[in-house]
Amino acid sequence: MPFITIELPDNLNVPSNWDARMFVAAKMYEAGILSSDQAAKSVGLPQPKFIESARDYVPVDPVPESESESWFTPEERAKFKENRRRLEQDLDFS
Repeated sequence: MPFITIELPDNLNVPSNWDARMFVAAKMYEAGILSSDQAAKSVGLPQPKFIESARDYVPVDPVPESESESWFTPEERAKFKENRRRLEQDLDFS
C-alpha cells in the first residue's frame, strides 16, 4: 500500500495521528475513492469496526449488502433479514 506524508501547520490542533489517519480514510471512503475494506486496511481495523468508527468523522450510509456479505454466515444473514422483515411489518402503519 502506498504511504503518504502530510505536513500540517504547527498551530493545527489535531488530537492524534490516529484521528488524522481515520479522518483521511473516512473521507476517502465517503468520496468513493476507497472501499470500506481498503479504508479499514489503511488504518488497521476490521471492516465492521472501521464503519463504526468512521461515523465519528463523516456521515456513513449503511453498508451495501454486497460489501458486508463476507462479514456474516448465511445463517446470521437469514436471521437479520427475517428480523428486518418483522420490524418493517411492525412499523407499517398503513
